[in-house]
Amino acid sequence: MSFFRRPVAYAAAWLLLAAQILWFWHASIEDAYISFRYARNWAQGLGLVFNPGERVEGYTNFSWTLLLGLAQRLGMDPIVASKIMGALATVATVAVIIWIARHYISRASAPIALWLAAASTSLAFWTVAGLETPLYLMLITLSLALYLPIFLPRPPTSWRAALYALPLALASLTRPEALGLALLLIGWHFYKRKRRDAVRALALYLLIFLPFLAWRWHYYGALVPNSLLAKANFLTALQTQPGNFWLLSCSYLGNWALKWGLLWWLPLAWAARRHAAFIPLLLTLSYALLVAALGAGDWMPLQRLILPALAAWIWLALWGWEQMRRQHRRLAYALLCLLLIAQIDFSALASLTRDTRHLDVWWGETMPVLAQIAGDDDLPMATTVLGRTGYYLPGRVLDAFGLTDPVIAREGRPQLRLGRSDWPYALAQRPTFLLINDPQPLLRQQLAREQSYFWLPLPTPPDFPILALVRADKATEAASTFNLPLRPADDPEMVQTLARRQQQRQRQALGPLYEHYCQPVQPRCRQLWLLLKP
Repeated sequence: MSFFRRPVAYAAAWLLLAAQILWFWHASIEDAYISFRYARNWAQGLGLVFNPGERVEGYTNFSWTLLLGLAQRLGMDPIVASKIMGALATVATVAVIIWIARHYISRASAPIALWLAAASTSLAFWTVAGLETPLYLMLITLSLALYLPIFLPRPPTSWRAALYALPLALASLTRPEALGLALLLIGWHFYKRKRRDAVRALALYLLIFLPFLAWRWHYYGALVPNSLLAKANFLTALQTQPGNFWLLSCSYLGNWALKWGLLWWLPLAWAARRHAAFIPLLLTLSYALLVAALGAGDWMPLQRLILPALAAWIWLALWGWEQMRRQHRRLAYALLCLLLIAQIDFSALASLTRDTRHLDVWWGETMPVLAQIAGDDDLPMATTVLGRTGYYLPGRVLDAFGLTDPVIAREGRPQLRLGRSDWPYALAQRPTFLLINDPQPLLRQQLAREQSYFWLPLPTPPDFPILALVRADKATEAASTFNLPLRPADDPEMVQTLARRQQQRQRQALGPLYEHYCQPVQPRCRQLWLLLKP
């Protein structure tokens, strides 16, 4: 392992991280465009709103959205700005991970910490995907770096022992679940160390968080983001669809366990169980897993909800490795090598869409035409694809999952991982177009019976099939504009269009297992897909 201590090893690790980031550089996740639209409206003086005149907090990343707005005020493209800011945050995160390893674990562990972070495909993807994940990870990592010395020999004194609360407060402005982590860490500090320092930490935290909470109440009239309210349906899901909830939650955690090498990590972490920093780091990791489980996981790839615990994951492994290698040297190095290899998600590198620029081209060309057809209609679009649709479509957009609509967020039917839905409410507003990316059979059957909407078979990107439905009184104009025939809203070809894409994704991710478990379709196919997908 002496290789890892050489300068060439440091350079190789940074190159590995850079190569993975560049591999995904042109990938932008759909939900990032929600923040892009909020930031653009703010930069243009329309307020921090999705639809001008509607004050609804449909994002959960205030600080990130604000940074994107500042970048747009400086003339930067938000997509590029999000990637640059993400890369800077990731470099800072890795630097802090190395610094803690070098100063509080061992000099030998510092290059290994770098390799474990650099090998993480999850870290590389989310660096450039457009969401707040790298900023949130950086703030949590920095907070832990200031927090851990409190429990080590020679703890910091006076206000230095409370400084960890500052990045924690900023993290709470970046992701709402940081509030729970802050309460856990400050509470553990209060229980184990000087209570005066813990009270100081709480005061510093509230000094930042309370004014933000007051602003949120004043501006949006709510203490909780509307998007969080739409997705916070844990209890309702347990009552109405417990089987599906547990399947999604357990599959998400199982996917993480397989992709991050939990089997190799557990013996290393167990060896660190007597270390003073073990409990705080374990609390951080456990809290991230709890958040993921209560949300039934996430539809997005590469374990986004658990990535903020990356530093805790690495430091626990390295503290355990230091303990284990004194008595079981070969075993310690073998586990570390296996853990390192596990961080590289080869299936994601091979099958995950890594260039989404063609989606921006399609939305950028198509949405203005749809807006022109809608004319002066109050609601041009209701959609289940809010991100790019909202960013590229001029005019008002209704999110069918309720992230930017308080009525659906409070009264709609839970849609696990997505939000809530209330199609009768959406249709009552008579949107000109419906843009959906899931079959919605009951909705389409209703529309076909009423002949209120028709399917406009737009040629969409093959890797992101979506279905456009146009209101009856605008159907002829839309068909003429695109030179396409109108088809019934319940046309079975619509379902097949979406199913073909799902089959393609499953075949890419499952490989040889696909033919055995998915052809013909078997009940175990979905479980296997959820467990092994990127």
